[in-house]
Amino acid sequence: MNNFIKKIIFIALVVIYVPLLNANELEGIDFQIRQYIYEHHNYMKDIGDEIGDEKVELALIIDIKAVWKQNKLKNCKEPLIFESSKNKYLGSLSLKAICKSSNWKMYIPVYVGKLERIITLKTNVDRGEELTSSDLSFTILDVGKLTKGYFTDLSQLKEKKAVRHLIAGHVLNPLMVDDVDLVTKGDSVLIMVVKGVLKVQMPGIALASGKRGKQISVKNRSSNRIVKAVIKEKGLVEINI
Repeated sequence: MNNFIKKIIFIALVVIYVPLLNANELEGIDFQIRQYIYEHHNYMKDIGDEIGDEKVELALIIDIKAVWKQNKLKNCKEPLIFESSKNKYLGSLSLKAICKSSNWKMYIPVYVGKLERIITLKTNVDRGEELTSSDLSFTILDVGKLTKGYFTDLSQLKEKKAVRHLIAGHVLNPLMVDDVDLVTKGDSVLIMVVKGVLKVQMPGIALASGKRGKQISVKNRSSNRIVKAVIKEKGLVEINI
């Protein structure tokens, strides 16, 4: 038997006897995936209060697709290294699992959901209408599917208006709302002039509409001078000199 044939037989034997992952080891990889995902999420304590402390573990939903188990993979003698593209850990993602000792890697499809108490609409809201607490309610939902975003605190919706007609029961997201104008063109406003610790107030008229923080032109009623001022509150503008 020549050396070439011996090499072929040796390689074949090596391939035949390489230990593959058994059922227990496959389950072990499942466990490692879950641990990896848990490390990148903080459980919300208020969810435990909302759905019962005994159900806190339901706050994170992990669905590891079984299709990857059809791969014929060598046994890995050390814990796998996982990488998630773009540091994404919510929604549908593809985890790269790396085994350095056996020199293989694979991509594992995983869905990660998270139950959070988020804001939904209690009533219909017309376009341009400012949102109030009576329009809103809290619902526990899986935010992994909410790719357009969501709100978790009523303070996030302070001074917000609907950009289109909104329907009760829908999840509110940032694309549905915009800041309300705190000052409307023609409004009477209070002009506050600030210089260091000194503050002087005078009446004025808004010559433009605007949101909080926007600079607009206002007319001083006393002097008829037109000046630039920043909107601070409803009916209040400020000039720093």
